[in-house]
Amino acid sequence: MLIRLCLIFIALSMASYPIWAATASDYHLLGLKLVSANKDEIRQSLFSWDGFDQAKSTLYRKQFNRFYPKNILRETYRLDFRYEQDGRFSSMQILYRPFSPEYANQKQGVDIPDIVAQLTPIIGAPNARFRRTASGLPSYNAYQWEDEKVSITLDREGQQAGRPPVLNVRIKNGDIASNYRP
Repeated sequence: MLIRLCLIFIALSMASYPIWAATASDYHLLGLKLVSANKDEIRQSLFSWDGFDQAKSTLYRKQFNRFYPKNILRETYRLDFRYEQDGRFSSMQILYRPFSPEYANQKQGVDIPDIVAQLTPIIGAPNARFRRTASGLPSYNAYQWEDEKVSITLDREGQQAGRPPVLNVRIKNGDIASNYRP
């Protein structure tokens, strides 16, 4: 009887832990998993949403695309994509708006804690938290998610407290990634 009770307790405790744990490689943007995407898939996916304008200066560039949201993802200002030489996804940068354009024109927009709360169900809890300080300015937290394939960093633009938040997603094992500092 005691053995059965122990086995039931072990089975219930194992059921409470997720078998599949979310990692940084599970990040997806509008249903598109970026780790396995290429340039054509990313362009086609963003154009199918009919909510993005591509910068005319990046229409014919081979390794860089810039998109501006016009009626979806209104909390973002722009999305920058970089590609490897063969067209595979290499990195993405999302620059968020410093204010919320909905309801009021006040300087209260999406901030780093809001973005972390949005990302945590998708890719899990951050692996690292960095406290950024500058003299005369309020300090803030920057976050990083990392696994063997992908590094995701959420910080402020230029690591300056007064700038808007930036989300950087970078593939670690590509040709362009070998030029980044660790």
